[in-house]
Amino acid sequence: MVNRYKSDPSGDWYKEESRRPKKIHSAISDAERKAVIAARLTLENQPYSQRGAISIQYELKSNEQLVVPVWKINRILKQANLNSKKPKQKKVTNEYPVTGLIVDQMDFVGPRYIKNDGRYYSLNIIDITTHFVHVNPLRSKDSGNVIQCVVRFWKQRGIPDFLQMDNELSFRGSNRHPHSFSKLIRLALYLRITVIFIPIKEPWRNGIIEKFNDSFNKRFIKGRIYSDFKHLQNCAKEFEDFHNQYHRYAVHKNHTPEEQLKLEIERDILPANFIIPDDALPLKGGRIILIRFIRSNRQLDVFGEKFLMPSHLEYSYVEAVIDIDEEKLYVVRDCQVQWETYYKVNQSTMW
Repeated sequence: MVNRYKSDPSGDWYKEESRRPKKIHSAISDAERKAVIAARLTLENQPYSQRGAISIQYELKSNEQLVVPVWKINRILKQANLNSKKPKQKKVTNEYPVTGLIVDQMDFVGPRYIKNDGRYYSLNIIDITTHFVHVNPLRSKDSGNVIQCVVRFWKQRGIPDFLQMDNELSFRGSNRHPHSFSKLIRLALYLRITVIFIPIKEPWRNGIIEKFNDSFNKRFIKGRIYSDFKHLQNCAKEFEDFHNQYHRYAVHKNHTPEEQLKLEIERDILPANFIIPDDALPLKGGRIILIRFIRSNRQLDVFGEKFLMPSHLEYSYVEAVIDIDEEKLYVVRDCQVQWETYYKVNQSTMW
């Protein structure tokens, strides 16, 4: 710096200059680079061989070549882009059957309690294509209450192709008489709706209604104090309307459910004058689908009744389909029938 000052006192002698060497000699020779790359490619062509730096050293030694240090080998491999890891294969999972597109999901929340006014439940129903929802506070899980709720929903939103729910007893019928189906199943089949029951103890398979129930629990149930059940019912209708008008969903490009309704295919609306019959609806056709995971005991649970499955169905999801017309129970996996049996359909039920 003194010499720079003496040579030009008025210049920029005081500024720091680069100390980088004018010539940089590579620590790795071309011969080493070629030898390492050749050894690596040789090892890659041997399916069971290791391919790291140590293995490359052994390969060089076995070919009577100069052994290159590990750090040089790693640098050569990096520069040649030979040490990048291949993407891992996706974890093999049991393929879950795909349901239809026009689906309503339904689930109970509760029991919950109002101070000095007892317990209550809420039967929540959602259209998965729009997130349009109905909230129904009920005193009990009686099947008659369930029927009233779904009819109210279908009169406003329209009839779906599929109704999906968990294995709640009031949804499916009786443990004592598994072949006599519930009022809900009979009504759905009467309206040509296919009923789907998700796997036992897997609530996440009803993910959209479960996600809504979490929001419902935080914003409605815990959001305020209700004086009595009537007060809660009134507030539930306000919450339902507010959700459908103002809640926005990223999956719908931030549209509200009512905005999304205008973009979807119109459903057939259940007539406003539809009356739930007093007598049992006859079973004239349709399908009931139960999605089940077959474990090592190979037991298929159909409304509490057990069937032994073939061994090749172990550890896989299947669709157990009850065909009302043919009175058959058949099991489907990968779109192929794997097993079937006769299944007597009992026309009588407690309606």
